[in-house]
Amino acid sequence: GKSTLADAVLTILIDSRKRNYNQASAGGGERKQKKERNEKDYVLGTYSEEHDQDRGYGRPKQLRKAGESVTVLLAHFYNETYQQDVTLAQVLWLTPAKKLERAYVVAKKKLTIEGDFKDLGSPSEVRQKLKERALEPLDTFTLYSQRFHEALYLSADKNPMDIFNQAVCIKDISNLTSFIREYMLDDGGVPKKLEELRNNFEELRRTYERIEREKKRLDRLNEIHRLNSMVQAQEEQVDHWTGCIEAAPLFFAETEMKFRVADAEGIERELVKTRAEETSESLKVEAQQERIQQLTIAIESSETGRRLQQIKAELTQLEQQIKPLQARYKQFIARAEKWRTGIVCQAETDFVELLTDADKDAERLAKLAKKLGKQFDQQSATLKELTLQQKQISEEIRGLQEREGNIDSKFIRLRDGIAKALKVSSKELPFVGELVQIKESEVIWTGAIERLVHGFALCVLVPGRLRKKMDAYVHRTNLRGLLVYHVVESDARSVNPQLQPGAVATKLEIHTDAGEFDRWLSSELSYRYDHLCCEAADELFNRTKTAITLGGLTKQRGSERRKDDRHDITDRSRDVLGWDNSTKIKALQARHAEQALKHSELAESVRKLGNEKSGVDTALQAAKSLPDIASDWAAVDHFSLVLMQDELKHEQQRLESSSDEQSSLQAQVEEAKVAKLSAMERSQNARERLGGLKARQEQNEHALQVCQSIIDLANESPEQMQIMQERLPAVKKLLEIPPTSVAALQTAKSQVNSELERKRNEANRKCNDAGNTAKLEIQRFLDEAKNEEPKLHDELYTDGLAVPGYSQTLFAPFESLRLRIEGEDLPKNQKRFNRLLQTNLIEDVSSFDGLLSQHAESIKNRIQDLNLHLKEVDFDRNKRTYIQLVPERTDDDKQKRFRALRQYALENITQGENSDQERSERFKRVRHLLDELSKDEKWTQQVIDVRNWYNFRADEFYRETDVSFQCYSGASGKSGGEKNRLASTILATAIAYQYGISLNNEQQTETFRLVVVDEMFSKTDDEFSTYLLELFKQFSLQLIIVQPLDSKVHLVQKYVERYHIVTRPNVHSEIHNLNVHEYKQLMDEVEDA
Repeated sequence: GKSTLADAVLTILIDSRKRNYNQASAGGGERKQKKERNEKDYVLGTYSEEHDQDRGYGRPKQLRKAGESVTVLLAHFYNETYQQDVTLAQVLWLTPAKKLERAYVVAKKKLTIEGDFKDLGSPSEVRQKLKERALEPLDTFTLYSQRFHEALYLSADKNPMDIFNQAVCIKDISNLTSFIREYMLDDGGVPKKLEELRNNFEELRRTYERIEREKKRLDRLNEIHRLNSMVQAQEEQVDHWTGCIEAAPLFFAETEMKFRVADAEGIERELVKTRAEETSESLKVEAQQERIQQLTIAIESSETGRRLQQIKAELTQLEQQIKPLQARYKQFIARAEKWRTGIVCQAETDFVELLTDADKDAERLAKLAKKLGKQFDQQSATLKELTLQQKQISEEIRGLQEREGNIDSKFIRLRDGIAKALKVSSKELPFVGELVQIKESEVIWTGAIERLVHGFALCVLVPGRLRKKMDAYVHRTNLRGLLVYHVVESDARSVNPQLQPGAVATKLEIHTDAGEFDRWLSSELSYRYDHLCCEAADELFNRTKTAITLGGLTKQRGSERRKDDRHDITDRSRDVLGWDNSTKIKALQARHAEQALKHSELAESVRKLGNEKSGVDTALQAAKSLPDIASDWAAVDHFSLVLMQDELKHEQQRLESSSDEQSSLQAQVEEAKVAKLSAMERSQNARERLGGLKARQEQNEHALQVCQSIIDLANESPEQMQIMQERLPAVKKLLEIPPTSVAALQTAKSQVNSELERKRNEANRKCNDAGNTAKLEIQRFLDEAKNEEPKLHDELYTDGLAVPGYSQTLFAPFESLRLRIEGEDLPKNQKRFNRLLQTNLIEDVSSFDGLLSQHAESIKNRIQDLNLHLKEVDFDRNKRTYIQLVPERTDDDKQKRFRALRQYALENITQGENSDQERSERFKRVRHLLDELSKDEKWTQQVIDVRNWYNFRADEFYRETDVSFQCYSGASGKSGGEKNRLASTILATAIAYQYGISLNNEQQTETFRLVVVDEMFSKTDDEFSTYLLELFKQFSLQLIIVQPLDSKVHLVQKYVERYHIVTRPNVHSEIHNLNVHEYKQLMDEVEDA
């Protein structure tokens, strides 16, 4: 087709990365850049497509095979002024692997395909054949472009081939700003510069992340080092206090021996003294006994004496009878007082009445005890349940304060246990309620929606990748509770049903960190909760398929209605949705305070009931047990015997006072008895002291032997003795007061030994705690390393981690790693980071910003240059006017945001001290800029394209006075003729400007003037087409017009010198090159036929 010829010219002159193939098929003024053709298709001769029945899809039909032929494109230019030939040629071929290869040729002579590029041999021989023919093959389009720009006198600074490339796809100009941006300005290399900045920054980012990772690891390793130092310090303390414990016996043995030697001498003196005292007192006892016997014989020889002896015997007998009766009576009265206070019982009638009343009252007390017991049990059970509820509420409040979300702790524990068993983070198994909450604007619906969504909110979401592990674990494990979970695959449905306004799902929002669950949740909520929210059960409620009221009445599909008022709808302590749990905590705290008051009141009631019940039980037991103590009066009646005793004592006193002799003898007997008793006591005391002294002497001698054996044992090893002597000061330091006796020493010994043992145990405990903590830190370090750097994990891991206890062998590899990071890796990466930051990043960011500013300035300069050319062109010949383009800076929100980001990134970037903090701050500022530019590529492309910083308008001026006539902005509000004239003027002038053509320089003939337009006039009116062609003619531009032989062809005929007619009989295309006369003759023949 004819577009193939245009594509061939583009291939000769335009880099493959920029050229616009087959633009005749693009619609309207839009640049669709269809990719239906490419160089490979042309080289292979792709011309059609046929259906492959075996494969079931279309397959292209091609004339050639890869690796078997070459394609040659050639263009010859002749400069009449300099009488110079320039030939541009490209040889293209495909390797057997279908990789496109090219050889470029620029020759300052006329070449032809038939004469110079025939018989190039196989594709692998092309370059060698060209060299043999003195045609230098160039390998890159860049070098080729430089060569032909020089040969064709093209200014590379103005990028003339850009406008050449764009002119091919211009169909019309519907918007002035869009046309100038798209066809007259380039991107200034900003996207490429941004990509370079990103690439360079990635290296810096990776270095920074390594530094942060190493700092984090170093912090962990320093903590392990600190804990290991604590272990070592405490091990030294354990050894120290163990040595003190071993040295303490020597210290106490030496000290005790000094006291024991002194005690032995004192004991011996006491023994001599006490033996003499005991002998003296024994002699006194014997003398007093002999005197008593003599006096007794004298008394008993009289009648009065015999009666007194008889009374004494009777009194002794009565005393033996009275004592048990008095004891039983006291027990009886004490028991009766427990039943009833104020008991009087001194006669048999009192006793009988008391037993009768107690028997009757026992039945009443039994009934009361049963009643009080039942009340006590009921209130105690309620108190126990209330205590448990308070404990559960307190635990729930603590749990909520330590985490986000409103899910109850029992469900959290179940989920966390599963996550631990699966060896994944709990965040990978979220509850629905942790990711969904009621919007703040819909808080009035909280109670109703919480009821509706409660069950679904307690469901766990499981990523598809964990499905098998989750199913296997849940299958084999007794969870001791209900678990509902949903497996969410990565390709889960994301099409949501159409929701009516006011549906429950529209009042819910999903957490921004929902990640892979976001789409599934959005869809699931829409399907599950399309209930319309109605304030009351009104007509709208009844008309809707599913609905819910503020009061919690739910209407499901079908006939079901449901309302669950087992819990107060305003009770926020049962909420499960959302990640802000402050409301639930306040509700639980209020409930806890309310229950605390109930608990206090109920506890006081239970206490009073308990006391009352205890008193009744005691009274009942006392009433029942009175007969067990005394069933009749005789068992407690001591009153009659006491009366008899009093009578005998009265008679005894009368007889003793009636005889003076008898009284004198009796007084002497009593005196002798007192003296004897006193001597016996002193003698007995002396004997007891003798026994004690002997025992002390034996104990002292044995203790001396023990002390000596301890000292002898220590002296057997001089080295051990030396170590013990070194520990003795520490032992002595523990003595609060130096002991002055064996007794004080024993007390001090017990205290010191206890303190030594306590200190050793404390050191042991600290050592174990530090070791366990160090081991835990090591395990955490390994867990992180396993995820971040498995190789490091394998290097550090040891089987010793599975063995209880802590050892230095566990610590050694981590200390080596710490020293390596601290001394080598971290300084090396920090040095690299500083170098990249100072030499690369700051320069790159400043260069990127400078390029933006530079390109903005170059756009204004280019418009100024173009205005010089536009001023040469009469826009309206009748009014003698010209136009000028005016760039206006846009200042929309996108540009403001981008400008703010650049200012933030560049702030103080080349100033300040080079501290780690400031370097890190510079890095973070630039990272923020690049991260923002990476979030929305469409936004990024808009703001970095400096062309979008400007809108353009055209002002029309009178040539004679330079006074403004009118303004064209976006071609809006103007007639079709005005739009076309404006578009034509700018387009033609832009092309001439890019080519360096001036209307005022008629002698300028060496300039390249070729322009290819592809069906430009097919969709424009005749006035626009004619005006544009006249302008092209005015600038002496050479046109290749790609145009079908349609109704528009008459417009271009008067401007055409040659026709290249493409025909395609059957499947073979042919090109016919005709002059105007030949073309007219051919057309006449066609009409006649």
